[in-house]
Amino acid sequence: MGINAKNIRITIAEPVRLPEGVIHTGNRIWISKTIDFANPVVYVDNEEDLRDNYFTLDIADDDTLYVKTQYVYNGGPDANPVEGSLSSVSRISSLKGNQEGLTISDTIVETPRISLVTSYANTSAGESIIKGSDFDMYTSIGNHVSSTWIFKDLYNKTIMTVSEDVDRLTEFKLPEEIESLKYYIVELYYHTDTNAISNAGKYFNITENKTSTLFTVEKLNRLVIGRPLYFKIKLRTVKFKSLNIVVKDMNGVVVEEIENTTDLSPSLNTDNYVLGSLYYFEFKIDLGDKYTDTVIITDIASNDVILYDPNKTYSNKNDYKQLISLGGKTSQLSYQLYNESILMVTESNKAIGLFKYVNENLIYVGDIIELPVDMDIELPSLYVNEMSNGDVLVVYTGKDTDNMGEIFMNLYGFNPVTNEFTFKTSKSLGIRESVVRPGAITITWDNTIHYVEYTEDRTPFLTSVNLYTDATSTIEIPIHAGSSVGIVRDMNDNIMIVGGTDVYDTEGDTVPGLRTNDKIYIFNYSNQTFTELGWNIMERVDLAYYSFHPVLQHNSNVVLFNTLDNNNIEAIENQSTIQVDVDVVEVIHYPNDHSDNLPYLCTVVLRNGDVLRISSVIRDPQKVYGYISNTMDEGLMDDNDNVVRNLVELTVKDGEDITVEYVNQYDKVVIEGTGKLNIERKGEITTYDQHSLIITRDTVKYRRGFEAENWKNILLVDAELIIKDEDDEFN
Repeated sequence: MGINAKNIRITIAEPVRLPEGVIHTGNRIWISKTIDFANPVVYVDNEEDLRDNYFTLDIADDDTLYVKTQYVYNGGPDANPVEGSLSSVSRISSLKGNQEGLTISDTIVETPRISLVTSYANTSAGESIIKGSDFDMYTSIGNHVSSTWIFKDLYNKTIMTVSEDVDRLTEFKLPEEIESLKYYIVELYYHTDTNAISNAGKYFNITENKTSTLFTVEKLNRLVIGRPLYFKIKLRTVKFKSLNIVVKDMNGVVVEEIENTTDLSPSLNTDNYVLGSLYYFEFKIDLGDKYTDTVIITDIASNDVILYDPNKTYSNKNDYKQLISLGGKTSQLSYQLYNESILMVTESNKAIGLFKYVNENLIYVGDIIELPVDMDIELPSLYVNEMSNGDVLVVYTGKDTDNMGEIFMNLYGFNPVTNEFTFKTSKSLGIRESVVRPGAITITWDNTIHYVEYTEDRTPFLTSVNLYTDATSTIEIPIHAGSSVGIVRDMNDNIMIVGGTDVYDTEGDTVPGLRTNDKIYIFNYSNQTFTELGWNIMERVDLAYYSFHPVLQHNSNVVLFNTLDNNNIEAIENQSTIQVDVDVVEVIHYPNDHSDNLPYLCTVVLRNGDVLRISSVIRDPQKVYGYISNTMDEGLMDDNDNVVRNLVELTVKDGEDITVEYVNQYDKVVIEGTGKLNIERKGEITTYDQHSLIITRDTVKYRRGFEAENWKNILLVDAELIIKDEDDEFN
C-alpha cells in the first residue's frame, strides 16, 4: 500500500472535575513512528482545541503511529507560582495508518492491591486488617479522598458495603461477621477529589471450607487456566464405592460434573475457566446405604503471567553457587518447569536429566527423558521450556548418521505431580545452525514457537510454528546479520530481536567475530510489525558481544547474557551483563563479570526471576553463578561488589542420627559428639561420624592444621580440597 497524506484525529477526553482554581488550558501531543519518540513527526503545545485535534501525515495503511499526551493546567496550588502546571504524561497508545484516529482518556487511578495482615497495635491477640496498596495515578491530577469497601460471599452476593469512607482509605478492620466466614471476597475502590474512581481491587479468602473425617482431598497444583488440575483422595474408610465431583463458579453455576468415578487421583480440564474467577470443587463419596460425605475446596483461576511480579527488583550482582558435572562442554537454555523441576543434559547425552534447585544448589536427581537417538546429541545443546498449557518443549540437535546436525523439536505431555513425560509429537527444522547457543528461540502465550533461521545468502528470518495446528509462517527480520541473532518474548507477546554478526564462518566459532548489528527490534506478533527500539541502541555498549541468551525479568526488562564461543578470547571471558529497559528505551552495562575467564553457554531461568549461569568447558566440573533478585541487604557484598549469601549449614548434633540424600545442597557439614550422618546414594547408605571431613565447596587448608585435625574419613562432594604449605599463606 502506498504512502498518502491522511487526516489523523487525536481526541483527548476532558479532565473530570478539577480542584477549585485549577483550569485545563491546553494539551501537549506527541506523535511518532517509533516507540521511543526520539524524532516525533508531530509535537504541539495546543491551547485552542482541547478535545479534537487533527493532523495531516504522510503514512501508509500498514504503518504504525505512537501517541502520547499531557494536560496543561493554569492556576491552582500545583501551578503556583509557575503558570502552566503539567500532568504526568499519558501511557503510549498506537494506531495504524488505516485508522481514522483514537481517543485518549484523562484519568487512570491504579487498581489497588489488597492483602490480609494481622495487626498487634491495639491488642496482643492481634486483629485482622484488610490493607490496600498506596494510592497512585497514571495521568491527570487528584488526591485520594475516600474508599469504597464491598464484602461478598462465595456466590458473589454482597454482604456489606461501606461507600466512600473518608476515614478508612487503605486499611479496614475486618468485621466479625466477615471474619467468621470460611471464605469471602473483598472489593476495594479508590475515589479522588476529581471524581475519578479506580477499578476494583479484589481479595479472595479461600481456605478449605468443608472437611471430612472419612476422607481428605489434596489439591496438588495451582489452578492455572489451560492446565490440568490434579487432586489426590485419601480414604479413611473401607466402605468407599464411588466419587462424584462437582465444579461451580462463584455464581453457583455448575462448570463440570464427574459422576460415579473410582479414580482417587482425578484431574480436571481448565481450558474454559475465567481468569481471576473463584471456583469451588465439591467432592462427595458414596459409602453405600445412602450414606455420603463431602469435602469442598476453593481456588482462583490464574495464568502464568500472574507468576511474574512487576514490583520485583534486581541487584544486578552475581553470586557463586557451586561446582557441577554436566559431562563437559554443553550449550543449554532451560526454563524451570511449573513444579520447579529443571531439565538439563548431563553426562548421559542420550537422555535428559532431572535437577532440583534446593537451598540455592542444583542437585541432579536422575535421567528422566530418553531421547530417540542412537548417538549422543550434538555439542550437546538443549532448549527446554514449558508451553502455557503445561506441555514441555525440548529442542536438540541430532548426531546420528541420518540426521547429523539436524534440529528437532519434541513436544511432551507433562504431569507436574508425578514428573512423568509423555511423548506427543516431533518436528524437524532441517539442517540449521544452533538456535540454542544464540538464544534464537522463544514461545509466545498462544503456544507458538518462534525461531531464527537464515537463507543461503545469510538473510535472517523469524519463523513461527504451532505444533498443535501445524500452522507455519515466516517473515524477514530487518537487520543485517548472518549469524547469532537472539530473540525473547515479553509479557505482551512482543518479541525482542537482538545481537548478531556478519563476521562468521560456516562453523561460527573459529574467527573472532564482532557485533555488526547494533539495532534492537520489537516485533509485534499480533500485527506482524517491527519497531526499532531507539536508534542503533547497542552502540551505547562498548562490548564485543553479539551472541546472547536474552532473558525476560519479572519487571519487564530483558537481560542479555554473553554466550560467545569463538576465538575472541577477551570477549568470551567477560561475563558482564547488559540490561535492556524497553519502557525508558535504555541499555545499561553492568560490570558484574566474575573474573574466572571461562565461557558460559548454559542458562537456567528460575520461575522466581533469578537466573543461573553455568560454565562450558571441555572437562568438568563446571561453575555455577546466580544472578539474583534484590532480596539481600546491600551490606552483604564482597570486595568485588557481588552478593554474599548466608551459608547453609548442616549440623548433626550430639546424639542425633540423620539421613540425607543430597548433601551437596549444604555449604558446610559439621558432625558433633556422637552424632551420625547417613548419606544415601543409589540405595546404599554410608555413615559418617565426628571424625569425618565432608567438603561440599572448594576448600583450601594449610598442611600443619589439616594434619593436626587427624581426619579418618574425607568425603569430597562436587568439590576440591587444596592442601597448601604454610609458606604459601603469605605468597
